[in-house]
Amino acid sequence: MVGLKSVYMSGYSCAVGYLARADLGFHTMAEMTTWAKSITSVIDVPVIADADDGYGNALLIMRTVEEFEKTGVAGIHLEDQRFPKRCGHLAGKYCLPMEESVAKLKAAIDARFDPDFVIMARTDAINAVGGSMEEAIERGKRYADVGADLVWPEFPTPDRRDAEVYAEAMQKDFPGLPMAFNSSSSFKWTEVDNPMTFKELGEIGYKFIFVTLGAIHAAMYGEWNFMKDLAENQGQAQMRHADPQERTPHREPPRYGQVRGLPGTGREVPPQGDGGGRLQQHQRLWSLRLQCQGGPVTTDVSPGGRPPTETEVSPILHTQGGVSNGNDGQG
Repeated sequence: MVGLKSVYMSGYSCAVGYLARADLGFHTMAEMTTWAKSITSVIDVPVIADADDGYGNALLIMRTVEEFEKTGVAGIHLEDQRFPKRCGHLAGKYCLPMEESVAKLKAAIDARFDPDFVIMARTDAINAVGGSMEEAIERGKRYADVGADLVWPEFPTPDRRDAEVYAEAMQKDFPGLPMAFNSSSSFKWTEVDNPMTFKELGEIGYKFIFVTLGAIHAAMYGEWNFMKDLAENQGQAQMRHADPQERTPHREPPRYGQVRGLPGTGREVPPQGDGGGRLQQHQRLWSLRLQCQGGPVTTDVSPGGRPPTETEVSPILHTQGGVSNGNDGQG
């Protein structure tokens, strides 16, 4: 890994990367849990998975939680859109009635077997048809009231005022409640005069930063450039990319069962040999839970590193196809 503390498996990137379709609800729960298992089996850091709208009503969402827990992910996020759901930054979204959304979330929380399994509640009410900031705040408070570990308001733009207004309203009634912020690369960042920094977001309560779409954009940019080089220069392009001096330095993959705790938490776990897969799963669960309950995630990943400061946050790294690429596709 490159030093980030968590990775994120998003519905948007899975739809694009696996199905070559837009994020309009095409993928199923069975597909998402299969892909999640592929990812957790090859990395040893916490994974947050996109569970979309839970793939059904309150009864079905209980099975969704059970199946995701089996994959070894540290947690999931659930949104309050009406089926068929769509990417949070697309127009035409509809939210379920608030009472139904609360009931589904409560069912999900009650269904988890491991109390350390993290459940984030996302609301799309700010930019949904008929929605508003006031409704999104009310929904966030209701979700926190029934036990959501984090609340994620999906903003339509990176405008700092929206983030500040939402955080102030939530922290007034739920002081210390961690929130998530989608730092999407689909935003028109070049048109923003004074975007909020990760540090500023952390200071007002946004403890998890999803850096969405950056990795898949970077990957496709690199692939496009290589294929264009190949078409124009034929074998020279292949030789150029095969140059050992241009390769990424080799790093030994983690051994099965080799688990590292979060620096500064006092919860480091030594390698355990056989049965490490289950140990890895529990490591991911409690490590991410600690991040939810305590301060923001530290970006210091060296063994025995210093404890996190009160303003540090860690971007959640996007993965596609089980291989960590860089920074999510949209939730």
